[in-house]
Amino acid sequence: GIKMASRGVALIDATTGSLLMEQANGPFLAATITGINLKSTGATTVWTVPSIGGSAAFWPTCMLLYCTASTSVTVVPTVRAGVSTSLTSLAAARSLTGFNSVGQYVDLMEGTGTTPAVKSGCPQGSIIQISVTVGATATTMDGGVSLFGYFIG
Repeated sequence: GIKMASRGVALIDATTGSLLMEQANGPFLAATITGINLKSTGATTVWTVPSIGGSAAFWPTCMLLYCTASTSVTVVPTVRAGVSTSLTSLAAARSLTGFNSVGQYVDLMEGTGTTPAVKSGCPQGSIIQISVTVGATATTMDGGVSLFGYFIG
């Protein structure tokens, strides 16, 4: 049988029956990737939402982009995020002003000023990506992403 956490939900792959993750009360870390070249344009897959059966969708709450290497940054990158079929469904493209040093991070899903960040749920099988639309001008600039959220449905 399926064993459930005392304060959460065990998410089981509907095809293989294997345990994907345990969701406690609140968001969980769904994925962490590194090695994103922020000087180059293009999309990088962060996570593919697993099939867990039923109609549950993954609702991202936070997508942290962090800088792991930077040298001589003169122009910061412009970045957006979403599912592969709609690369602005989680974060519209924006220049990351001030994001130019190792150890800095930005929540791509956070609103700007008084404008809230309107987000979309990600159905099972969705491919969540980050996309660099304008590459940084730098000798080096690399980063990583940590994605947090929860399943509803």
